[in-house]
Amino acid sequence: MRNLIRLGALAAALAVAAGTAYPAAADVNSGAALVQQNGCQGCHGANLQGASGFPALYGIEHRLSHAQIVDAILNPKPPMPKFAFSTAQASSIADYLSSLDGGAGGKQPTISVSPAHPSDTATVTVRFPGVPPKSVKITATMAMGGSTMSAQGVRVTRSPDGRTYTAHVPFSMGGAWTLHVLYDGKHLDQPISVGQ
Repeated sequence: MRNLIRLGALAAALAVAAGTAYPAAADVNSGAALVQQNGCQGCHGANLQGASGFPALYGIEHRLSHAQIVDAILNPKPPMPKFAFSTAQASSIADYLSSLDGGAGGKQPTISVSPAHPSDTATVTVRFPGVPPKSVKITATMAMGGSTMSAQGVRVTRSPDGRTYTAHVPFSMGGAWTLHVLYDGKHLDQPISVGQ
């Protein structure tokens, strides 16, 4: 029994040392919400692709390991402010940032928005690698106080190969919106700043 416990402790230590262990509570969509709530796009630019001396977070998983991203969030270097994120929250943010371009293996769906800074409407394109999903729905919501506003009249078009879906999303006002992509029982959220 002691050897089994030691073996388990050794495996956990090796996983941490390899940078592969992180809290199971990590969640891409809660990471997306945290990125939006904390205004990361203000410094890192629209679609988090970098702006005026601030690094791109899009594609960060190709430059840093998950553990390094979490550490950079929890122990930022100036000019990045120190946020009061828990390790689980930082891990969720790292998961979200690592998913923006399909992830290290390119196996996750990607969402692109054009124009990058929409004022009243945007074209949203979702690309799915591998087996195409059976159904896709794209919506957008904006939280205002205790209520939620939804974009109306969103129509989704599918490409002939079934891997790319496009929607023209109208926004009734500027502010912090969230795009929701629902596909085959899964969902993916993407924060977007409209008219700012």
